[in-house]
Amino acid sequence: MPARARCYTDRVTEHPPARLTRLGVIDLGSNTGRLILCLRQVHGIPLIVDEAQVSLRLAEGLQQSGAIGRPAIDRALVALRAFRVAAERFGVERLLAVGTSALRDAANGAEVAAELQRESGVPIAVLSGEQEAFYGYLAAANSLPVYDGLVFDLGGGSLELSFVRGHALERAVSLPLGALRLHERFLRGDPPAPGEAAALRQHVESALREAGVRKLATGETLAGAGGTIRALAKLVRKASGAPSLRLHGYAIDASRQRDLARLLAGQTAQQRRRVAGLAPERAEIVAAGALIVQGVLQATGARSLLVCGQGLREGLAYEAFRVHHRSPVIRDVRRAGIEAFRERYVTGALRDFTHESLDPLDEAGRAAPLYAGLRGPHPSDGVEPLALRLLEKLAPVASVSAAERDLLSAAAALCDAGRAISLYRWPEHAFYLLTNGDLNGYTQREAVQIGQLIAAQAGSRIEPARGFGPPAEGAAFESMALALGLARWLRRFGVDAETPLSVLAPPGALLVVLPPDVPLIADEWEEGLARACRRAFDRELRITRVGD
Repeated sequence: MPARARCYTDRVTEHPPARLTRLGVIDLGSNTGRLILCLRQVHGIPLIVDEAQVSLRLAEGLQQSGAIGRPAIDRALVALRAFRVAAERFGVERLLAVGTSALRDAANGAEVAAELQRESGVPIAVLSGEQEAFYGYLAAANSLPVYDGLVFDLGGGSLELSFVRGHALERAVSLPLGALRLHERFLRGDPPAPGEAAALRQHVESALREAGVRKLATGETLAGAGGTIRALAKLVRKASGAPSLRLHGYAIDASRQRDLARLLAGQTAQQRRRVAGLAPERAEIVAAGALIVQGVLQATGARSLLVCGQGLREGLAYEAFRVHHRSPVIRDVRRAGIEAFRERYVTGALRDFTHESLDPLDEAGRAAPLYAGLRGPHPSDGVEPLALRLLEKLAPVASVSAAERDLLSAAAALCDAGRAISLYRWPEHAFYLLTNGDLNGYTQREAVQIGQLIAAQAGSRIEPARGFGPPAEGAAFESMALALGLARWLRRFGVDAETPLSVLAPPGALLVVLPPDVPLIADEWEEGLARACRRAFDRELRITRVGD
């Protein structure tokens, strides 16, 4: 019999005897079935290397019959068997499968889960609503700068609410406000009649009020997850002219979301299927989903909604990958995100570098690795503390805020990311990785700014994609870019954060004075720094040594 969880503090994953490195997670949602295959990164951050999803519609007709029908059960069984094969080919050390609202609420939910488990050979845990909310919170708290506010996960059958205070989960609530559920209950017409949409909005407003959803205070964040949220974000992004970067961390403007909800609620299902960027299988229920999201925005008074591209599946992975019995909540999400990104795109190739030589052969006749297990420092090691120190020295030229300093810290740690692809046009590669890769802990706009800083360290400029305004500029940005560029260049010659140095700003010049034993060359990098200094501050950059 499948496990039925009682509260969100219960754990679906048990601590393994050895640390997991390969994991598969199956989510049998009310509308969609999904599989992710992932590897463990530093801090237990999951790296998703493959995923699959299929329309299940387990909740189809549930409002009328109260039970999951045979066609839906058969679809789920086909999906489970396929997901299991994919997971076994990947070599997972553990395969987790969970059921959500449909299996939780259906009169025959327990029987269906037992049949799926028996026929597929995949153990299934049916989550409580509060437990489902916990894993949604865990994914958001470990991947976005959400420290206070509300995280919600909109599925086909339910809406999970996680109230966050001080980065901790204060309270978790599950409401029967899923997109598929409310579509079937309220939106009978095609297009929906104005009264039907109004009734749905009133129902959502009442349910949220009873659940204790209130107006957010200054500094609090509203974050949303789920397939409907991602679908709406794509449509808002397209309408606003914003670039097609990763959705995780993208902020949906509340007024644009309101306009989109009104538009979708006035269209027929056929018209919605023709909307560019909207998956056909989501066209039927997206109007209900948009109205639900609009209800959450109105109830919280939020001016924007931060999109969380991670959800239940990633939350389960964070817990499964935790070390020993420590909390699965990452304390410093930004530092952890930087370290995982750096491990993947900067230092990983060096750490794991092996070169297979054709000879000599080992005793088994196999080619022996010529540089097996090579370890050593990376050229970007130590750039971060040196860049921050240089920034302090540049204070007479320009001052920066604490938030800007944090962005420089991130850019310095990841300054060599673009070189993981190629030294040719590496600033462009770095910008692409920052704006399309999985950098946890930062919003999309912050990732764009970090990418621009990395590109500017040697005097380059990256034009941000449409929707993000003009290129970053101003004294603060130029000062950070110069500090980063100097730090990366000086680290080549052994200068670190402890090296005695001084920065002077006489009229028309910027003088960097180093110890006499530092070797210096006038290379292309130094020439790029000099051009950037002239352009930004109308000063000549002079790098010299004591006694020169």
